[in-house]
Amino acid sequence: MKFAKNTKYDSKISVFDGHTGTFISSEEYAQIILQRENNRFSSIEITQQENLDLFLSKLHELRSDEYDEEYIEPRNFSYKSMCGFLKILSESFDKSLPIPSVVPDGEGGIRAEWELRGKILSLVCPAKPDWKPYVYIEDGDYYKAERNVKPNTFVRQFSWLLEI
Repeated sequence: MKFAKNTKYDSKISVFDGHTGTFISSEEYAQIILQRENNRFSSIEITQQENLDLFLSKLHELRSDEYDEEYIEPRNFSYKSMCGFLKILSESFDKSLPIPSVVPDGEGGIRAEWELRGKILSLVCPAKPDWKPYVYIEDGDYYKAERNVKPNTFVRQFSWLLEI
């Protein structure tokens, strides 16, 4: 949101809303800000860089988990792969995107999962280059896994999730 200066208008304080180019009351402005913050991920005002930053922050949270020999920490290859997919995803849409739940798979890979309107889309980036990424989709009784997924396939599957 662009901020401008407060101004007196009709003996009430008004604020200039840079998005709409109009003056609104400070109470309306506060409600708009609160609504935008509460509904941040469904707003189309979020930038692609903000999408990517939110995705990457979820990924970095994995580093704080505890791992051992039986439950292996995600490998650098899986981080790099997932970062690549998330970057392509954020560049492919001009609106905010739902943020996935991101979990390690226990074998050095990473799973990102989105759930929207009863649909599930999972992207799994394995630990090793010879293990190919795959996508799993589910909608009620329908489910499908697609192996060796490429970025353009992933974007197409994500469009299915968003219903666009």
